[in-house]
Amino acid sequence: MIEKISLERLRRRARLNLRDEKPDYLLVKLSDSQVSPALNAISFDGLMLLLVVKGSMQVNCNQTVYDLSSDMLLTVGVSDTLDIISINDTDLSAYILMVKSALMHDLNVDLNVIRSLPPGELLKPILNINPNDTAHLLHLFELLDINSRQPIPTGCELLARSVSLSLLTATLYQLMLTVIRCTPATDNQPIEFDSRGGKSAAYYTREFMRLLHQHFRCQHSPKFYASKLCISPKYLSMIIKQTTGRTASEQINHLLIIEAKNQLRFSGKNIQQVAHELNFKSQSSFGKFFRRITGLSPSEFLHP
Repeated sequence: MIEKISLERLRRRARLNLRDEKPDYLLVKLSDSQVSPALNAISFDGLMLLLVVKGSMQVNCNQTVYDLSSDMLLTVGVSDTLDIISINDTDLSAYILMVKSALMHDLNVDLNVIRSLPPGELLKPILNINPNDTAHLLHLFELLDINSRQPIPTGCELLARSVSLSLLTATLYQLMLTVIRCTPATDNQPIEFDSRGGKSAAYYTREFMRLLHQHFRCQHSPKFYASKLCISPKYLSMIIKQTTGRTASEQINHLLIIEAKNQLRFSGKNIQQVAHELNFKSQSSFGKFFRRITGLSPSEFLHP
């Protein structure tokens, strides 16, 4: 049975010595005897990154079994399931970084950087990375771990949160660099076909993500992307759901809400200007969209 776990519960169960009783993120080392049993058959409202530095292990992620070994990275998305089946080496060195969704939403991530990534590559759960990238990610993990344990001087809570956000943003950017380095060039990449001679789900997913990054600000309907790919919106959403875990509409909304938050917080534009920039008919329709996705109005997001 899958347990929806919180960081607070995991902190207590694994007896982690952190400064916050209710942490926004935490790093756990899988070689600790108290940690691995706490991560059996769980889902988490946030992002999990499992980095294997040395040794090997077997996990089940969303009902798919993966054999992980040195220099491999597993990405587990929001509400995905993770079950550690076995640890095959006594000298295993592996870490899981867990970040709450609420904190992820506060990261200052430039979508221009995300758009520079090979389309669809961040959707792959498993990456085989080079040892240098493993070392870089591990160093950032360790800095995050140190930060989570250091006491905060009185009155410096906002500064401490800014340090956490900066370290997590740096980790996300390093992950993007890692994706680019371990992805082969796609120039003149042949079209993949399925067993019946039709274009494969991987092809449609890659092309959808490429089109999405180009047009999401102005085109909010799956119909636009389906027409570009010469397939029906229903078939497109079915494929995208199968390959990414989100429907086409959910992928569109995901990029829109990241861009909306970044523009509201960092661009200097007001709510009406952001609504116009993202091609909403009115500030009211933008506000309804924002509240439906986040549970907050744009004003409440800006002034919590």
